[in-house]
Amino acid sequence: KRIGKVRIRVLPAVEDHADLYRNVDLMVIPRRYAGQSLPASEAASAGVPVLMTDLSPQDGWSGVDSSIKVSGGSSHLMRGGKFHVAEPNPRSIAEQLLRYTSDAGEHRHAGQQAASEWAVAGSWGNVKDRWLDWLGT
Repeated sequence: KRIGKVRIRVLPAVEDHADLYRNVDLMVIPRRYAGQSLPASEAASAGVPVLMTDLSPQDGWSGVDSSIKVSGGSSHLMRGGKFHVAEPNPRSIAEQLLRYTSDAGEHRHAGQQAASEWAVAGSWGNVKDRWLDWLGT
């Protein structure tokens, strides 16, 4: 499917995520609620630029471009309080996709730089103490 110069493919379920990330140019995640996105972290660490909704906690992370704007949304009562569900703005998604297709490879360079940073930040030496503390060991 094409939207202007952009070719869109919705991929089937995969078993080897590393192979998936080797074969994509951009990961687009128009998520509707906050919370850490494991696919965004995986893609960024593999050097794939990530374009996602402007929601925490990954806004501002290296390799994650959180420039998809949200327009409104709704709050839902859940155990423990309210939960906000945002509405990604379709126009913003289209504008950002056009920007990525016309930047002459700059987004790929940014993705590769992010992968280097993620390799250090996500190494066992850097996360071990936090995990052991969290596990109570």
